[in-house]
Amino acid sequence: MTSVTQDEWDTLRAERFKAWRADHSDIDARLGWAKAETAALAARRGAERAGRWAAMCAEYATRSARLSDAETARAGQRVREAGELARASDWKGAGGLYAAVLETDPANVDAHFGLAQALRAQDDLAGAALHMSLAASFPKPGAGHGYFNCMMAMQRLPVPEDPALREPPVIFRLDGAPGELWDAPTAPVMTVIPGGEYTMGSFEGEANRPDGETPHRVTLAYPLAVSTADVTRGEFAAFVAATGHDAETGGCQIFRNGAFQMDPEGCWRRPGFEQTNDEAVTCVSYHDGVAYAEWLSKTTGHSYRLPSEAEWEYAVRGGTTTSYYWGEEIGLGHANCDGCSAGEPCLKPLPGGAFSPNPFGLYDVVGNVWKWLADAWNPDYVGAPSDGSAWLEGVTVLRGRRGGSWFNISEHRAGDVRAPFRLRSAARFGSLPDLRYSSFGMRVVRDV
Repeated sequence: MTSVTQDEWDTLRAERFKAWRADHSDIDARLGWAKAETAALAARRGAERAGRWAAMCAEYATRSARLSDAETARAGQRVREAGELARASDWKGAGGLYAAVLETDPANVDAHFGLAQALRAQDDLAGAALHMSLAASFPKPGAGHGYFNCMMAMQRLPVPEDPALREPPVIFRLDGAPGELWDAPTAPVMTVIPGGEYTMGSFEGEANRPDGETPHRVTLAYPLAVSTADVTRGEFAAFVAATGHDAETGGCQIFRNGAFQMDPEGCWRRPGFEQTNDEAVTCVSYHDGVAYAEWLSKTTGHSYRLPSEAEWEYAVRGGTTTSYYWGEEIGLGHANCDGCSAGEPCLKPLPGGAFSPNPFGLYDVVGNVWKWLADAWNPDYVGAPSDGSAWLEGVTVLRGRRGGSWFNISEHRAGDVRAPFRLRSAARFGSLPDLRYSSFGMRVVRDV
């Protein structure tokens, strides 16, 4: 293992930083431009979404208005036939007939209302809510009682699923936007990722999906600088040397003999395995991460912090929608975990760059070390922010962490907490913020 002293490491970093800054003298101006352009793109996107429901209803009304008298009469007859099936409790048959009517007469209030009732009878409450909302969106002379029924029914149904949930991510890419950022020799090198819109969480049917990953649409109306790799031992050492921060008292859970064991002497300096300064720091708590980010902010004059859950999942996915950013299976050669590569597992962190980056150019967003997040813990996303900000209400004695680590395994084994589903893009976990494990590390973001 090639190793250098901390002083040698600091000198090398200072030389590299000087050269980098010379090549990026216009970085601040370019970041300001990218921030303004991204905000404008997000605003236009938001305006388009706000008018989408009205535009859809207008299109449906136009299509129905173009029907001939014979076609309208035929639709009315089929609605009555569907009603007979509904009264006989043949909800599947009734629902199919109502749906067929809506293919040609999409503004038919009676068909929407009837389909909503059929779907509710089959426990498809989300579908029922959607069609009940549509039934209430089209004017129908003399239908006051029907609208009253819609109003009462909708109060007992969930909010209709946002059609945007099933849409692909939207990335606000900008030609000419900076791709990299480096504020100080001791600070992490940052990758500037574009803002965008995506569906956070996962849908029912995703393999090994637990509860609590309620899909919801999130918009990041800003570009964000994310540390290109996990914060390293050398970077953390510079922080401790400069501040005297105590990241050792209380010990650390060290992996020995096949299990984690509390070692009162364990710490980021002594995590139970040899490390170079370029490997991910471990044995750090949430509080250590917050203190490190605050120090970076103070020394650079820019705002560093732990990422929010929404920012982190967006960064991990990089515009993808699969269970892992490379596909639906954990596979081999994508991440540092036990069994994720050919040969014997290393059972320790690796330097950034050991595996290919994700689509945003970020290394080790999966595996290597767990990443602490700014959010308080919530069991699901009901009521979660939609703007990328941290959710600070909830179970405040717990903080989020994501990404999994070298300790996770590549195959599911009954009862084994190391299961690879924890490495999925949507996977989430809550922990006591003062815990330190030799599988816990950190990542930081910087506002631009």
